[in-house]
Parts: sequence; C-alpha cells; structure tokens
Amino acid sequence: MILVKNAQSRIFSVRIKVGVDGQGNDRVERVVLQPGVNEAPANWADLKKHPLVAAALEGESLVEIDTAPKPGAKSPDDLTGVSERRAIQLVKETMQPVLLQKWLNAEKRNAVIKAIGEQLDAIDPAKAKT
Repeated sequence: MILVKNAQSRIFSVRIKVGVDGQGNDRVERVVLQPGVNEAPANWADLKKHPLVAAALEGESLVEIDTAPKPGAKSPDDLTGVSERRAIQLVKETMQPVLLQKWLNAEKRNAVIKAIGEQLDAIDPAKAKT
C-alpha cells in the first residue's frame, strides 16, 4: 500500500485528464487529498507525473510513504507489515475515518488499536458517545 501525506493544512486537489469520451470530449477526474495521511489513488503512478503533483512532491507538501508489507503481513492494504511505532505515527497523522477503520479491522496490536480508536474519537467525538 502506498500512502500520501498531505503536509499542508488545506486540501490538495488536482484535476487530471483520464481519457476521452465517445464524442471526443476530455474526461477529467478530480483527485483530492485531505490534510494528513491519505491512501494513494489507484492511478498514483500516473498521477505523480502530473506537473502539480510532481511539484508538490518535490517541494514536500506531498510526501509519498511506502508501506510495503513485510513477510507475514496480512495484506498490503493494512499496517500489519509496519513497525508498531511507525503504525502509531501514521494513525496519528490520518484524518480519514474509512482508512482508519480499514486498518482497525486488520490490526491485532493493542497499542495500534488504541491509537486508532483515539484518532477516530478525535475526528468525530459524537460517535464515541453512541
């Protein structure tokens, strides 16, 4: 799994051409990265070539984080292959409940589970009371 950290305090948004429709019109897709850690879009390899994304990566307002799974990792889409310390750091920088929940579903380490729960509560305290 590749993660992208948006180091800015605002949303990073870019529109990219993804093809042409049946009538010769450009098909455009908007890619949005929230502040903090985001799961990289499926087309990340191509997206990195976009001038705005390349400039943001070079200027470090976007940072690519490779979380390649280690042997025995459950899935390339979770944090089980990442050290506990690094996993907790990534959790604390993630503002996307869907991604946090995905990680929570696969996680077995108590400290990481606790960090995910705390981050989910911090994002939406109302849910913690229901």
